[in-house]
Amino acid sequence: MGKPLFISDLYSLGVTCLHLLTGMSPFDLYSPMEGEWVWRDYLNGNLVSDELEKILEKLANPIAKHRYQSVKQVVILKNKNTAVPDIMKYRY
Repeated sequence: MGKPLFISDLYSLGVTCLHLLTGMSPFDLYSPMEGEWVWRDYLNGNLVSDELEKILEKLANPIAKHRYQSVKQVVILKNKNTAVPDIMKYRY
């Protein structure tokens, strides 16, 4: 904890998505007592596919080694039959 990692950005993306879907503060969307996200309780009628739900849960996993390790993993999962561009060539 406290070390900057690229996968921290993926965690932030997941938490931001949960906030945007629910309109709730991320602090209200995680239950430390249960050790899990409770964002589904706040969807207010917004439908989320099973596929997106799994992606969001893995993005926002509090344990870094259980998250996606790169954006490319997320893109490949989301677009299984679509060619994935080489995003690494755009690094600066």
